[in-house]
Amino acid sequence: MIRRGIEAGELRADLDPELINDLLVGSMLMRTIHRPTAPLPDDLAEQIIGVALQGVGPHPQPAPGRETPGP
Repeated sequence: MIRRGIEAGELRADLDPELINDLLVGSMLMRTIHRPTAPLPDDLAEQIIGVALQGVGPHPQPAPGRETPGP
C-alpha cells in the first residue's frame, strides 16, 4: 500500500517504503509490548497512521476572521 501511495502521488516520492512500514508497524508492536494491560482501541492503526501522515507539529492557526473545520 505504501508503494502504491508513492506511485499514485499520494505520498512523497522520496520515502523509503520499508522505513515507513517499520514506523507504523513498530509503533503498534511497541505499544502492545510496553503496555500489555492497556486497553487496545479498535482504531489504533488509524490513529497511528493519522499522526504519521499529519505529523506531530502544531496545527496551523487560521487567519483572523477565518475558522477551520471541526474534527
